[in-house]
Amino acid sequence: MPLGRTCVLSEAYEHAEALARYEGAKVVYIGEPRDGATADARFFDLLDRDWFELETIEIQQFWGLYDSASVYVRRARRKSRKEKT
Repeated sequence: MPLGRTCVLSEAYEHAEALARYEGAKVVYIGEPRDGATADARFFDLLDRDWFELETIEIQQFWGLYDSASVYVRRARRKSRKEKT
């Protein structure tokens, strides 16, 4: 059984699309925080809405970069009114 999947993206807009399609329960994001050079606002909006941050791990920094590794778990999905009935 595979332990996980790795997705390395080069363009900031790709992060949101990959996260939106991802069906797993955990994700590790390595990059700069919101408004940084790594991912766009849509990606961080999805993280804020659908994921809970468990831990942020400081990693080796290169000059001028502010990367960290953050571990997220998927939030429990709320049922819509149609699903409740």
